[in-house]
Amino acid sequence: MNRYLFSSANILCGLLLITGCGDNNAGSTEQTTTSSGPGAVSASKKVASAKVDITSWSGEALGYVSRGNPATDNVAFLVHAGRIQSALNSYRDAGQRLTSLAQNNSATPEERELAKAIATASVGADLQESYKLIEPVLIKNKSKPYKEELANLAKAETISDLLDTAYEKDKQRGAVQKSVKLILSRLQTSINDVNPSIREVMLSASALIREAGDAMQKGLSATGNVIDRTQYEKGLALLIATRFTKPEYQVHY
Repeated sequence: MNRYLFSSANILCGLLLITGCGDNNAGSTEQTTTSSGPGAVSASKKVASAKVDITSWSGEALGYVSRGNPATDNVAFLVHAGRIQSALNSYRDAGQRLTSLAQNNSATPEERELAKAIATASVGADLQESYKLIEPVLIKNKSKPYKEELANLAKAETISDLLDTAYEKDKQRGAVQKSVKLILSRLQTSINDVNPSIREVMLSASALIREAGDAMQKGLSATGNVIDRTQYEKGLALLIATRFTKPEYQVHY
């Protein structure tokens, strides 16, 4: 699916699906809370612009907030797994989109810098921390780890290979993309090994959608204009990540 086929209106509607899915289960260490986010949209500030309306927006985002230990709480595990999946998709897509632009002779210096910023941020400290938190689950379930593979993606030379659009660098780009695909496959296997319930899947989806809202609030204006591509891409990737857990439990928008 082409991520750029999403209209701003569809994205905003998707963010309004944020729901509080918590219950009173005493065994869970998570709860539903509220914070500033994209719930009820209202214009709060307007900055003059001749070309783009960048009216900011604010409101309350309702959604599940993960506070559990991924080693013992499946919802917390799924939230971190979703963050990893969304980050890897953003990383992969930054390279694919830049290559596509280069093929059409439209890969401007600005686009190249943006792709580098997105790829670098995607495999930064947040991704490494999420993996660190779920690794005990992988070891416990004898799922294949991928710590070294993630660390390799974050190397400057790997990011350079991912974003080098020269024809003669096709093999190197392919190797990076193959590594991302391998990690995503291992991630999916680890989710299957956990075998989450539909309740756990829906709670984790609620948490991820809420996080997507926080990013979209920074990335989109109140009228749907993209004002921060990095945050926009992050929010969109988090939304898509809510659909990857188990085919029979997929969230549909």
